[in-house]
Amino acid sequence: MRIGLFGGTFDPIHVGHLVLATVAMEEGKLDRVIFMPAGLPPHKVGKHIAAPQHRLNMVKLAAGREPRFQVSDWELSKEEVSYTIDTVKWMRKQYPQDELFFIIGADMLADFPTWHAANEILQIVTLLAVPRPGFGELNAQQVWEQLPEHFRRRVQIVDMPEMEIASTWIRSRIQSGKSIHYLVPLQVEDYIIQHHLYEYRLGIEQTVPVAANDVLDQSRWIVCEQQIREYAMEQLSPYRFRHVEGVVQSAVELAKKYGVDERKIRVAAWLHDVAREWEPERLLAEADRLGIEQIFYIAVDLLHGPIAAKLAGEKFGLFDPEITQAVKYHTCGRAAMTVFEKVLCLADAIEPSRVYPGVDQVRRLAFNSLEKALAVQFDGTIAYLLQRNKPICVNTLLARNEWWQEVAETPADGARTNGNNS
Repeated sequence: MRIGLFGGTFDPIHVGHLVLATVAMEEGKLDRVIFMPAGLPPHKVGKHIAAPQHRLNMVKLAAGREPRFQVSDWELSKEEVSYTIDTVKWMRKQYPQDELFFIIGADMLADFPTWHAANEILQIVTLLAVPRPGFGELNAQQVWEQLPEHFRRRVQIVDMPEMEIASTWIRSRIQSGKSIHYLVPLQVEDYIIQHHLYEYRLGIEQTVPVAANDVLDQSRWIVCEQQIREYAMEQLSPYRFRHVEGVVQSAVELAKKYGVDERKIRVAAWLHDVAREWEPERLLAEADRLGIEQIFYIAVDLLHGPIAAKLAGEKFGLFDPEITQAVKYHTCGRAAMTVFEKVLCLADAIEPSRVYPGVDQVRRLAFNSLEKALAVQFDGTIAYLLQRNKPICVNTLLARNEWWQEVAETPADGARTNGNNS
């Protein structure tokens, strides 16, 4: 068996690493590639790197879908500085009958003769050298030609284009509040967000943690909104995403009318439907995992709101209760809703693509009285559910009754609608 060892700090692992491993496996005719996150590499002593367990977990997530990729934690288990010779000796003991290869970047190949026990390393493994960006005028082949002859016999150049992706650049983007989407596998991106890795504590943060009464500067709100918008685009069909865009538009218009924070309402609007098109099985599983209240289980369609509210904190570090409560109750409503909650709920009902009997009336009422518009709209929703023998959440009834108590006993036009706000 031909086995390739791919060592590195992987801080974090990114798509360039996976492409490199795949090409090396094909060019080197390898049967297996073993990823081995470095413990404490000699060239990085004194530098801050992510905790070993985090780096190992990210590598496992990234490599998990390719059966020919394996992950070893051997170097991480060592407390002392890690040298390549120690690693390849350990590999030889594990695979005494197999042909071993060590994957390195062409930038490292130029310095390889100076490595600790370089000659001994080449007695155990063959080097597979791959191009690396930013290597000046010399390419991998030119570097190979400058090596001593006994080294050249144990080095194979891998033919692949340079990829301008580096872990340093990814960390820099995170610290600047920029997206790393498509630069790392989605599972790794989720892991980085969940564990708040690489954040610049005094500036913009990747997950933009927002707590009650936390006043964020404009740039951080933009980052937060961008991340949630991108996630919504991933999760939703073009049809549903157009609906969300309409909700953002209507929510901003209502926010201006009723004095609601426009930045917050935009974030809430992008977030509210991210789980709307999940399969029922996924909704129920996530609701169980997240501990969603039983009152929402009356209809599986109601679960997407409270799930999205929980994901706000879990995926984006967004814990502002004004936003999360509005997202949670945007479909079913509840008694004692805040103005912010009413704005999101009503924007969901009147956004431009909504078509149902009476929607124009609700749109007219929306800019005169939030309560009157919501009361009329919820009457239509209740009628719609009753006609189809569907369950009605008690929160919806409580909200509807409260709003009618707050408006004149007989609305000016006296009409009712027959719409479905979901």
